[in-house]
Amino acid sequence: MLNAIQLNAQAIAFTDSELADNENFVLAAVAVNCQCYEHLSEKWKDHEVVTSIAIRQNPSLFFLASKRLKEDENFKNNALTINKAYFS
Repeated sequence: MLNAIQLNAQAIAFTDSELADNENFVLAAVAVNCQCYEHLSEKWKDHEVVTSIAIRQNPSLFFLASKRLKEDENFKNNALTINKAYFS
């Protein structure tokens, strides 16, 4: 499944629900193709580690993060530290 996600981020939408709810799988999926973050459930968009991995690869994915993460000053500062040029 990770090979399919690497080729096409939308493939994560067709992942078995048990696998899609597995933290290790989601972390691996985002690592191989950060664009799959767009197709994750809100649960994962509120997960600090998953979101951090995604925005390290593509800073614009920050704007798809949960409201809680976007309003979390510590999380934002970490994101800004990672990608200062993007957010300035």
